[in-house]
Amino acid sequence: MRSRALIIALLILASLASFLWLRGLPLPSGHEYPMNREPVRVLLWMSIDGLRPDYVDTQKTPKLWRLKSESLWTGQLIPGFPTLTFPSHVSLSTGTQVETHGIPMNFFYDRSQQEYYSYPGDPALLQAEPIWTTATRQGLRVAVMDWVLSHDQKGENRAAYFNSHYRRGLSDRERLSQILRVFDRDRSSQPLQLLMVYAVGPDSLGHRYGPHSKEVREKMAQLDSVLQDFWLRLIEIWDRKMLAQDELIVMLTTDHGMAEIEFTVNFDALLGLDENFDIPAPTGGNIGQVFLDGLSEEARKQQIVEFKERMKLFPFVRVYEQTELPSRWGYQHPERVGDLVFVLEKGYAFARISQEVLSPVHENSVLKGMHGYDPEDPDMWGFGLVWRYPRPFQAENLGPVQGIRLHATVAELLGIEASPQAESTPIPLPQLN
Repeated sequence: MRSRALIIALLILASLASFLWLRGLPLPSGHEYPMNREPVRVLLWMSIDGLRPDYVDTQKTPKLWRLKSESLWTGQLIPGFPTLTFPSHVSLSTGTQVETHGIPMNFFYDRSQQEYYSYPGDPALLQAEPIWTTATRQGLRVAVMDWVLSHDQKGENRAAYFNSHYRRGLSDRERLSQILRVFDRDRSSQPLQLLMVYAVGPDSLGHRYGPHSKEVREKMAQLDSVLQDFWLRLIEIWDRKMLAQDELIVMLTTDHGMAEIEFTVNFDALLGLDENFDIPAPTGGNIGQVFLDGLSEEARKQQIVEFKERMKLFPFVRVYEQTELPSRWGYQHPERVGDLVFVLEKGYAFARISQEVLSPVHENSVLKGMHGYDPEDPDMWGFGLVWRYPRPFQAENLGPVQGIRLHATVAELLGIEASPQAESTPIPLPQLN
């Protein structure tokens, strides 16, 4: 009896934890929306991390091939700078660059707060409006699952559904199923019209084994099977829940590509710092930064000169003062980008593998792939598609697509205004009224 009571108690606690994790109304069993309403367009935006175009073109991915054959698609989805998961996702969702949205790397320092942030979850760090807030503010109902900085939302314009935090360890199947569960069980007189979900995809294995590894090929085959099941379930829910006149748009995108690396770089050794010189110096991918706030103006200028002179010893790194950064990167930010920004060439990545400046990558290395490099490099481009139901498109290549324009594109598809801060020009989508 005691063991049975313990099992019941654990089940109750698990149910409570699940409810606290997934914010919004308690979800009943499957429910259809009212039939006596105007037709609506629903947009589901799925982000798959690190989805290079050649993962789709050359691997055994029959579902993705089928979707591509019925979609407006691109193998030239160009992210913002730097091509890292957090800043790239925020550029997608806000339609802005780092200088506006304020998320410069996955791990960064804020001089105004004198604080580091590592893969942060607090949406208050956003300095530009994401599309889920833009849509909610204009009266649409939104569910967003695990997009960067979408968790634990506050205020009157929070989404109808979101997670309280990012749970590590979930499979892609489990992560994607979150949005289906919400869509299936949502009950309201007004349908959800923007659904957003994130999956890790091939990114982690691309880092560990490199973009051309058998592990990545196996992951893509597994992901394709997950997408097959996801689409079957999505259409089953749609056909049961929605009007025949309603329209579903699925936008599948990614945040960056992946490149092979040949060397890792120890940032402290590169800078030539000793233990007594303590300055904020965050790194991520191929980007390193130095903040010189604690120095006098004269000492700061001298230190900049010394760092620049030292970098002449290392032809694989470029160093910029903030005012020298290429304007197309949109990377100047007064609080969250350092006095100096160090940018490694493709093939090099920051990691503390050894105490030496350079460590060659070998067969047993734990890091063989990286991103973050210039968005103009084709290895940083991603795959994307726009798919429609119940009337599929004829396959059409959209050519180069700037990811920063997706915020405005989603807004246009949903019949709302883009955020005033966002790049306001949507992507032309032929065949779509």
